[in-house]
Amino acid sequence: MTFKWQLNKTTSDENASNVRQLVLEMDEGLRGSGLPIEGFEFIHSSKKMLDITRQIENDILRSQQPSSLYVGFQSIEKLDTEISRYEELINNNIEVKAFGIGKPKDEHKHSLSTWVEIPKSVSLVENQWFLVSESPSPIAFVGWEVSEEIFAEGKLSDPGKMFEGFVSSDERVIKSLLQHLDSVYMTKSQQPMDADGLSSFIGRKVEKVMLVTHDKPEKNMPFEYTQMIKDTSEICGKLESEVILYDLSAASFFVEPGGHGDSAGQRWKGLLNRRDLELLGRNDLNKQMGVIDETNVNAQALLAEKHGFVSIHKAALDHNVDLVIVPEYYENPSLIDKIVGNQLSNLDDYEATSFVVYDVEGNFKPFN
Repeated sequence: MTFKWQLNKTTSDENASNVRQLVLEMDEGLRGSGLPIEGFEFIHSSKKMLDITRQIENDILRSQQPSSLYVGFQSIEKLDTEISRYEELINNNIEVKAFGIGKPKDEHKHSLSTWVEIPKSVSLVENQWFLVSESPSPIAFVGWEVSEEIFAEGKLSDPGKMFEGFVSSDERVIKSLLQHLDSVYMTKSQQPMDADGLSSFIGRKVEKVMLVTHDKPEKNMPFEYTQMIKDTSEICGKLESEVILYDLSAASFFVEPGGHGDSAGQRWKGLLNRRDLELLGRNDLNKQMGVIDETNVNAQALLAEKHGFVSIHKAALDHNVDLVIVPEYYENPSLIDKIVGNQLSNLDDYEATSFVVYDVEGNFKPFN
């Protein structure tokens, strides 16, 4: 399930709504083989959008439990009239991650946890009026400004000011939008993070993490994996998520992934435990899983059926993975890896499942 959070400006019908088209594409892209998007309403009224905004803020304040709220202000000036309200949110242990044009001033610093400065764009969702949160009630509201000549300027009541948007409680919409916003945030920051930093940075639920690795002795690896395994375990422990080790070395044009240890016909497709790996002769992968087991994080393994990061992306989507961690080696791998598609640059629409790079310094950084 993939979706690009950007208006398509190439429609041939001048009377067609670009926002409504985006919503239709969202439904098609996120439903997969499941049901249509649920808990959804399309909105034209800016007054109703403001009412929804207040309801979301009030719901979070009433819950009195720590949570994260992602907010689109369009520009920092829009925060000026909201300072006291967002200070109240901050004072109630709500992490406020805000997006918009411009730089915060001193008077804004107590009303924001994080400000993500972005360039002006009338088509990208991060430039719009939005509120997204997973708790206490999963909700995503986006008000898309269609008055492009006065985009992000003035007040809601100004002549010519127009918005189209939607509100949804469908977890597929919320998850996809939060993944996109986290990717924007991490890309803009351009700061490598350690395991503690990355786990603190992620403001959404992460139930599954996939780690791309190899079933090969460490000395034969193009990267050193012991610390990568430990750091991934630390992240999963903090996020209360499980990990899937994706054995890229299993892919071959000559034998099935379970071939060299599969003479007894043991299964190799699907998620595997340590006993499965032992029967399949995946000894080094088994050792990696053992390192994770010591941290009480639930771990399973998946053997690659095909070469290439397109296959990794598909596997991540098939198993509902929220975050994929990839060794830095695959940004610029050896020639043979490039030829068979084992290179990060082969990915398209990767935000649908966020990809993060693990570098040689033991830090995590955005893939862009």
